[in-house]
Amino acid sequence: MFSSTWMVKDEMALQQAGKDEGLHGYQFQSADGCDIAQFRVDGFTYNRLKPYTDGEAVLSEALRLWAIYVAIAAPPAVSRAALRYINHLPLPGSVLEMDRYLTAAPKCPEGLPGDVLRFLSRHLVQSHEFDFRAMMTMSSEPMVGGNGLTILVDIDVFREAEMGTESPEIRPALETLREAKNRAFFGALTEDAVRLFE
Repeated sequence: MFSSTWMVKDEMALQQAGKDEGLHGYQFQSADGCDIAQFRVDGFTYNRLKPYTDGEAVLSEALRLWAIYVAIAAPPAVSRAALRYINHLPLPGSVLEMDRYLTAAPKCPEGLPGDVLRFLSRHLVQSHEFDFRAMMTMSSEPMVGGNGLTILVDIDVFREAEMGTESPEIRPALETLREAKNRAFFGALTEDAVRLFE
């Protein structure tokens, strides 16, 4: 990694200072561009892009690549395991019918009647049942290349606790996080919203 700083002096002269930050890791990509893995000095990340597969296929591929990372980097332990899912829910119309699509729809303040055109909400939830937290962000934005709106549902579930690096310990933790993600996602959407994914 290389960082560069530019400074303007005396309204004219430019000074540049560069610094080599050293190697932070490697990024690998499948031939079709749908699978991306990062092997970093401080961790491992696996991403699956469209077209999506099922959760078990994603988990199996992540664990396969994780085993390669462990063999190369030899991390002593895992301090944080996380799953993050970002979903785009396209909706017709220019005014969002909140209650039709969201179970916890934001409301206009009393005394300010009208239609909610855009919104952003974020919740950090600590699970009482399992040892994890979930950051859930929902927002609306104009639909790219069309008339309508898109609801962005961004769910990041994570567990911050020391674990071993072997799959028999990692897999159950990730499966618990995946179940938590599913609960959060389907709990946030009404049946009308879920039908849009079918």
